[in-house]
Amino acid sequence: MALLAEIALCLALQGANAPQNQSSTGRLLTPVGQSVATGGFPVQMEPSPDGRFVVVTHLGTEHNLTVLDAARGTVVDRRNFDGPGPDGQTKDGLYYGLRFGRDELGRTLLYVCHGAADRVDAYRFGYNGRLSGPVTSYRSPRPLLGSLMPHFLTSVALDSGQERLYAVGNQSFALSDFQGTLSIFRRGESKPERVVPLPAYPLDSRMLTKGPHRDRKLYVSCERDGIVAVVDPDSGKVLRTVRVGDSPSQLLLDAAQKRLFVSCAGSDQVSVIDTATDAVIETYLVRPIQQRGQPGANPLGMALSPDEKTLYVALADLNAVAVVRLADGRLSGMIPTGWYPTAVWADARSLMVTCGKGIAPVQPNLPAAGLSRDQQISGDSGPRIRANLRGTVTRITVPDSATLLRYSRLVVANNRLAVIDRPLPKPPGVEHVIYIVKENRTYDQLFGALPQGNGRPDLVLYGRDVTPNQHALAERFVLMDNFYCCAEMSADGWSWSTAGITSTYVQRNAQYEYSGRKREYDFEGQNNGTPVDARGERNVNDPPGGYIWDNALRHGKEFRNYGMYIAQGVPIRDRQGRPIAEDNTPTMRAFDGRYDPGFRMYDLNYADGDAWERHGLTFPKHRRSWGPRNAKSRVEAFRHDYERLLREGRVPPLMLVRLGNDHTAGTTPGSPTPAAMIADNDYATGQIVELVSKGPLWKKTAVVVVEDDAQGGYDHVDGHRSIAFVASPWVRKASVDHRFYNTDSALRTVEWLLGLKPSNQFTATARPFACFDRAPANDAPFEAILPDKGLFRANTEQSYRAADSRRLYHTYREESAADRELADILWGDRFGAKAPRPRVIGQRVVSPPPSKR
Repeated sequence: MALLAEIALCLALQGANAPQNQSSTGRLLTPVGQSVATGGFPVQMEPSPDGRFVVVTHLGTEHNLTVLDAARGTVVDRRNFDGPGPDGQTKDGLYYGLRFGRDELGRTLLYVCHGAADRVDAYRFGYNGRLSGPVTSYRSPRPLLGSLMPHFLTSVALDSGQERLYAVGNQSFALSDFQGTLSIFRRGESKPERVVPLPAYPLDSRMLTKGPHRDRKLYVSCERDGIVAVVDPDSGKVLRTVRVGDSPSQLLLDAAQKRLFVSCAGSDQVSVIDTATDAVIETYLVRPIQQRGQPGANPLGMALSPDEKTLYVALADLNAVAVVRLADGRLSGMIPTGWYPTAVWADARSLMVTCGKGIAPVQPNLPAAGLSRDQQISGDSGPRIRANLRGTVTRITVPDSATLLRYSRLVVANNRLAVIDRPLPKPPGVEHVIYIVKENRTYDQLFGALPQGNGRPDLVLYGRDVTPNQHALAERFVLMDNFYCCAEMSADGWSWSTAGITSTYVQRNAQYEYSGRKREYDFEGQNNGTPVDARGERNVNDPPGGYIWDNALRHGKEFRNYGMYIAQGVPIRDRQGRPIAEDNTPTMRAFDGRYDPGFRMYDLNYADGDAWERHGLTFPKHRRSWGPRNAKSRVEAFRHDYERLLREGRVPPLMLVRLGNDHTAGTTPGSPTPAAMIADNDYATGQIVELVSKGPLWKKTAVVVVEDDAQGGYDHVDGHRSIAFVASPWVRKASVDHRFYNTDSALRTVEWLLGLKPSNQFTATARPFACFDRAPANDAPFEAILPDKGLFRANTEQSYRAADSRRLYHTYREESAADRELADILWGDRFGAKAPRPRVIGQRVVSPPPSKR
């Protein structure tokens, strides 16, 4: 039986095509209850003191405070924070923290954290659920680096008399010795009476306001180090720290305040602390038994039933709420929700659940009908990929035991947990995998015109003339037209692409940073510019289960890294005067001796491939060479190192290669045009396959290529749909595969080929690419195709939206927060400023007149 047929039989549980309720992570969404859209990525929900309302805060594309009627699940009031802040210059916003309190007259107040604004506002909360104010603003600007590194006020606690307010600052960085902060305010006074340090990356907080320790203990969860800090509210000193699970997130006190529940996202558990002794007295594992020990449930928000016999826990990456019976600590069932549940609230009859990415995962990524021209190209107007995923609040009736059993089976099926530990077919004779990650293209942008795939020719931006090598790879080996990036942006895309999962820290802060607010690009191995793991410190954004290189080393497989998770230098020095980070240095200890220092990091002014050199061309911002070998391109650096390893007989099983120029620099003057950068990247991809295919290890090698995300590109199926390739003699010739695949499928393919066990529940349940056969019959050398010389030009000051590109693009950083603007820039550059844009009406795509490509 052909290997393709074996894989199809082995993984028959999943259908061939992605249904409309399947997310890009491969999970089916079958939420129960009634849902209402509330805003961008809701993260926290707080019940009013009388239980009649719940308030939800958001930190994604739209920053809203939304008040809902708890009995009906309907919106009562909504306040938007997408305009300028009180200073009139920076964008306003929310973050995470909400807390109800009262003023000196006993009237209800709602305290709201504003994140990077270093501000907590107190709003009056009316009997009818309406907000007014703010009546008081508490501000704690950080003197150290000022607005570049704010405290980032994230949660708030109050003492029993409402005389003091305690605001936790989540931001931690090298010059603060990676400490968070606690700003302590007197009621009604806008400036803190003092600011004291906390352990790294504190998030949630709870004050004891009852019992013998009333107003004597403040508990703070600290994400990086797996601890809860116990703080003396009077002095602000940390009395002790309590070791809990990995990545502690949200805190919950029972009614008597004798037990503190701590959701530990990184270890799929809830730790229970006795507030009298500050010791962990219970630990509840909230991943289902079918998960077989694989991490990745990622518990976040919690709620207790009114009788305190049941604990409800939002399982962000299982799209479910766990139901824990506290009498014996057993997981008694799960309730299916929308995508990425973050918070939960309960009364005797119902639950309210916030879902960060909503309930409708598959949508075209196109401008909406009815937007004016200015609206289409201004800011983040229109339903770009993140706004398509609009957060929801769902009201669910508490299920009886029979219904809960049915719900639990549905959650297991939705998450494909039944296929964990199911044996895969024997892999082909591949001993070496070259895993290439590129940047930001959708399927339709490149392959929309290929008749054998599900494409839209009118959406093609960079067709065969610009990407001849990627077309040749797809047509000779395999065209996959149903491949999806799990991520929405580069910040989470690099975690998905290298680990097959993200931490809850990454999910939360990526959404915030890409909403246009101030949060440092705190990902890809650097915490606020510091390569912490390389310095022997814990990385707060490490994913559950680790990275693909960790997995390789666990199995005794060596790897070599070319450009992934390599530090960009920052102009900040530590207290000893040393640079916090220097260009092109590794961020991970595992890279020591396993990375090529001659391979240039992400840098849009440096060529991916040799096309510029072979055409004898250059551009104004061109970095002509790099490294000890003065390599003129990343491919040249890779070629030198690969050939050396061949001579020495030391080519490792896993090679990681970053080729990022298909991100483009937009129309930034002095940089290559978008088409030139796409063509450069295309040729580099082809060159690597050619190099390997003409060498002695070709019959033992597979080259796997993905994009880290499809950020902001037009696609008629889904904004996550992207391109992926597999090149190997073992790949069936000219195959077309319409099955659903995603980033986790690519990583599962790498694991499968190299004999690695999966490292988390996403890769454990992903389908490997089913394009391999029993014999290496597709073994002819690949010939890279040099794109046309006329494509290789530079942008000028007259290029379409040149000034906007200069503002939006960063030479050394792949972040692109304004998705819609960037999509418009690429379209206008390719077809002209006045060329009609495609649009979507409801779910129906309307095409512009044909354009010359």
